[in-house]
Amino acid sequence: MLAVITILATLGVLVVPHLSDSHTNKLRAAAELFVADCEYAQAESIAHGDDLRMVTIASPTKYFISATSAATTPIIDPVTKGAYSVTYGSGRANMLSDVTISSNLVNTTRFGFGMYGELTQLTDVIVTLSCGGSTCVVTIKAPSGQAIIGTIN
Repeated sequence: MLAVITILATLGVLVVPHLSDSHTNKLRAAAELFVADCEYAQAESIAHGDDLRMVTIASPTKYFISATSAATTPIIDPVTKGAYSVTYGSGRANMLSDVTISSNLVNTTRFGFGMYGELTQLTDVIVTLSCGGSTCVVTIKAPSGQAIIGTIN
């Protein structure tokens, strides 16, 4: 009887935190993935000053990185050799199926980086990730282009 109780207690310690924090974990992972991709677009703009990079929020579950010369076509991902596109619930974001994305962008779905890595617009870009009633705000600061992950609410 004592062995069964010990096993159940151990399983409870291991499983319950994963169940209760699933939305929080998904939002944190989605925010970190988005920030890493924005930093990649920023680095690519610095490396390719003649054809700057931008991030397009294509739908509530998809974004991609493109060159300004071909704004509607994702650049090539150097790892997968496919389109540099992220869809929550698919591919490398497979575990993030319940996450959605929205932004404060007005009259556009894109923001870009200049040849020095700066944000090409004068105001901060605010991206809100949502999952199961919880939200996390990612702010890309103007003019520096620095991305900051906020708290999960």
